[in-house]
Amino acid sequence: MGKICYTLITIIYNLEKCGVTMNDLITILVPLYNNHKYIKKCIKSILKQTYKNFELIIVDDGSTDDSYDIVNEFAKKDSRIRLFKKRNEKSVSKTRNFLLHKIHGKYFVFIDSDDHVSETYLEVLHKAIKLNNADISICGYTVQNMYLENSRRLKKFSSSNSEETIAKIVFNQNISCNLWNKMFKTSIIKDLKFDPNLNYGEDFIFLINLLQHNYKVNYVSNKLYRYRINFKGLSKGYLTDNKIYFLDLLKKISNDEAYSEETRKIIKSWIYVTSLFFIFLGNKQPQYTDYVNSLRNEVKQTYDSFDNESRISSLYRFYMFYIKIHCRVKLK
Repeated sequence: MGKICYTLITIIYNLEKCGVTMNDLITILVPLYNNHKYIKKCIKSILKQTYKNFELIIVDDGSTDDSYDIVNEFAKKDSRIRLFKKRNEKSVSKTRNFLLHKIHGKYFVFIDSDDHVSETYLEVLHKAIKLNNADISICGYTVQNMYLENSRRLKKFSSSNSEETIAKIVFNQNISCNLWNKMFKTSIIKDLKFDPNLNYGEDFIFLINLLQHNYKVNYVSNKLYRYRINFKGLSKGYLTDNKIYFLDLLKKISNDEAYSEETRKIIKSWIYVTSLFFIFLGNKQPQYTDYVNSLRNEVKQTYDSFDNESRISSLYRFYMFYIKIHCRVKLK
């Protein structure tokens, strides 16, 4: 018993010596809408965190079920929970911007209301930022649906090169272009906001804009986040006007000289991937026939960028090849 106590004291001393303590306030941001089925599990996983100095901010975006009441019961028992209710504006980006305005912490994370996290989620991500003097830390995650689970483990890595980080986020599925497996230093956000007109890919655009500034990113191998795929959410299996708007934003970035040449090349290759995917989604939706035909031309124009990008995995290439054959997309 004495040896265990001595070991714990030594670990704590060394962490404090390196500037790693639990004094930093971390803000956890959770957007909520009609998710009474999973929100309890989400909150319980947060309250079990080994890192205790956090505030949990939840905004109910006009839920019509009992989601708000469920969270309110937790808030009555734990003063770290701050619950807000707003009218539904059918914009996840507006909800995220509302949450950004409520941050008090030195660092913050986003957690989706149907997901849950490991007990050491905050502690490990915080430690990764502090020990490596980083601005952002990223962890591995597990994807869960009704049929199976897939684990995505990262290799430990640090980078201050924006193009390298963007390439990893765009082309490496193990990292993901979502917000939920990442911790951010609040000071780097400044005036950056989510595009209020965007309900698809808003986190991708937010990350691309943020990473333009060569912030230091640290990757940890731990699988700390469990992401639940919700097949009922936001018309995932269909082409929508909002997805079209997302692709339009990618095209703007690829032609905007405010972004580095390397970043624009990366985005152009991703336009090829996104265009093919949207052809696949809209191929049997008559209202999008003209748009799908225009995407076939987009694919031809961006194929070289995709084909010359060595960082794209063979699995991605196989997916694109399958869609190309399935939808009879010609490159010439």
